[in-house]
Amino acid sequence: MVYYAAIALVSAASLLLELALLRLFAVQQFYHFAFMAISLALLGAGASGSLLSLWPRPLRPAWSSLGFSVSILGAYLLINTLPFDSFSVAWDRRQPFFLALYFLAAAVELVHEMGADEMVMFTSFDLAALAMVRELDPNLRVGILDWYEPGGRFDLLDVAISEQFYAWSPKAEFATEDRIRRASEAGLHVFTGFGSTSPGPHQGALLSWGLQGFSTNIPEAFVDYLKAHGLR
Repeated sequence: MVYYAAIALVSAASLLLELALLRLFAVQQFYHFAFMAISLALLGAGASGSLLSLWPRPLRPAWSSLGFSVSILGAYLLINTLPFDSFSVAWDRRQPFFLALYFLAAAVELVHEMGADEMVMFTSFDLAALAMVRELDPNLRVGILDWYEPGGRFDLLDVAISEQFYAWSPKAEFATEDRIRRASEAGLHVFTGFGSTSPGPHQGALLSWGLQGFSTNIPEAFVDYLKAHGLR
């Protein structure tokens, strides 16, 4: 009974949050931005539901509810602090950046609301964007996308290790055995992208070196490949 009462209270809180965001966006940024609340709610519910169906696990309602409540306050304060002005987007180059932060702050709330904080990972090529995610909630998982050839002025793998990111995702051709070993020893989860490239011997070598996942535009081919090798 208590469990269902908790679900009802969290659901009511999320509806009240959406109503508050409707008024906040409408008053602060004119009525066009009120639709952001609806789009964010649909995006959060759909994405979290899809993730939960793909990776079912026992939910921890208490922790999800706590994260939701804390993120509401943090995101609300951030949204009211950001100097975003929709009327000056055309001539102020900073405004699209502030708008992205608006969406990011609200998205963090929805991740906690749906109890998907252990399934969602925020990835980016931009170190500043990842730093902002961690400022919103240090417990969220962040991963750096590293498509730079090693041997340059700096190595993003070193940055990922020093910043204690959750994951490091190099370009497949730059994912060497030594780099994957270094990342794994530092506690990083290693993923790489293959675009539209079909699986082959190189993918097998990466798996033997400790690679933990792929991103691809042809998932069916990789699912069959992993099943054939006794993996998933």
